[in-house]
Order: sequence, then structure tokens, then C-alpha cells
Amino acid sequence: KINKALALFTESDQNMLSTKCFKYISLKMKQIQIRIRSILTVTLTTCVLSLFTNCQTSPKEPAIDTTRISFFQGSFEEAMALSKQENKPLFVDTYTPFCRPCKMMDQQVFTQAEVIKFMNTHFVSYKANAYGKDKQFAKEHGIRKVPTLLFFDQKKNEQISTVQGFIGADELITYAQEALDLINKGG
Repeated sequence: KINKALALFTESDQNMLSTKCFKYISLKMKQIQIRIRSILTVTLTTCVLSLFTNCQTSPKEPAIDTTRISFFQGSFEEAMALSKQENKPLFVDTYTPFCRPCKMMDQQVFTQAEVIKFMNTHFVSYKANAYGKDKQFAKEHGIRKVPTLLFFDQKKNEQISTVQGFIGADELITYAQEALDLINKGG
């Protein structure tokens, strides 16, 4: 179809059309190059300033995430190892995907600002799917009802406290504080 359309034009018209297309494409290429240069300049400037700023400040404690509980995504064993490394007790929320009270905990308790701050400050947290990948974990710890919340002493590598069923934000903080107190007293 293009060849038929071009046949309607004279050779000089075709040359003029080619020249205009070439100029248009050249202009667009230059505009793209200018945009790329400006993006690269801004990116490079930001990186350099970031490096400079980081070099000028003193080391800080890592920021505590206050938007959600930072549930560790690996295995229970890896979560326990991280717990020891960070010298924080391990909090385990044992759930199943079809458990209504578990979903309520996720939506109504684990989203509360005071819970998020307290748990992220004092614990390494882990979600154990008692129906899925953590079925063996649930069996080993006698989990027969969900949600079941477990607290582990990172130093002794042992479970120190268990809470079964739905609990509110204040109750969770109370139970978590009691677990911390037990650990600090030596078990």
C-alpha cells in the first residue's frame, strides 16, 4: 500500500517527503537526547549529593518502620537466627489463610501505630502459616488453634510465652511486654 501511495507522487515530491521525514526524525532524536541528558544529570547530581550527605553524618540507628509490622519473609530458622543476630526476642504469629480471627488481627491489631512501633522496636517478627509452609513448625509447637502468638527467647532459643485466639492491640502489647520482662529476668 505504501508503494502504491508513493507512486502517486513525483520523484521530486518523494525526495522532499523523505527529507522532511528525515528532518522530523532528527529533531525527535535530538529532543530525546536532551531529555536523557537532563535525566542523567539530575540522577547523577542526586547520587553525588546523597553520597556526600551520608559521608557527612554520623552513624545512626536504623530507622524503625512505623507503617507496618516488619514480618520476616524467610523460614522460622532464619527468623530465629536474625533474632539472635539483632539480640531481639522472636514474635511468631501462627495463622492459616482461611482463619477469620487471623485476618481480623492483620486488619485491626497489626495495623495499629502503637503495636507497629512496639513490635518493630523490640522484636523480630515472623508469620507462620500453619496450613502451608510452616505445618511442621505448628505441629512441633502444639498449635491446634489459630491465631496463636508465640514469643521466643533469642538467647536460649526457646519458647517462653503463648497466646491463643484473637486479642486486641493493648492486650498484644501487654503480652509482648510480659515476654520481654521474662527474658530480661532470665526466663
